[in-house]
Amino acid sequence: MTKYTAENQDILREIGNIGGGHAVTSLSQMLNSELDLAVPECKIVAQHSVKELVMNPLSLYAGVSMHLEGNMDFMLALLLNKEFSSFIVEKLTGEPLIDVEHMDDMQKSVICEIGNIMCNSYVTAFAALMNKEIKISVPYMKVDTGEKVVADFMKQSPSTAKDMLFVSNTFFQKDKKMASYILFHPTDTSLQDILAHLG
Repeated sequence: MTKYTAENQDILREIGNIGGGHAVTSLSQMLNSELDLAVPECKIVAQHSVKELVMNPLSLYAGVSMHLEGNMDFMLALLLNKEFSSFIVEKLTGEPLIDVEHMDDMQKSVICEIGNIMCNSYVTAFAALMNKEIKISVPYMKVDTGEKVVADFMKQSPSTAKDMLFVSNTFFQKDKKMASYILFHPTDTSLQDILAHLG
């Protein structure tokens, strides 16, 4: 298990910060709507404590995850709270999202595509930092309470590493305040490569 020094943590937080900047730019262009992003909160956390960091963990969230491999091996997952999911669906379909839990195929496709775009923003920034090629799996989507979505993603992760990077993002669009979370879970071998390359 990797022991995180202060420098290690700074490196991983920088990945979160750069990825967040890329994500808000991509999302604003996709939605044709100006979004502001508060400074991301990036933490190194234990797997078992992740669900405790999600605001309102019993509320509904739409989650999109993908496995990344090639020169690096890790899982990346995005959680959008129901307000964010509703905002995205309405902006892109012109129809309000009445029930996040029972989205139709079109609405699910919209959320999956946005999740894909946001996750790819992180991957693009990360691959540029590492100067490595990273292959991305087909996105997987789940809608449930925040804690159940997180638990489901943890089961899918190929990593046995006990710690991961947790990025909390707060987006603002006029009077709307919307939350999203990024979970970055590399295998121990990939994590060592990251720290060695960027350290």
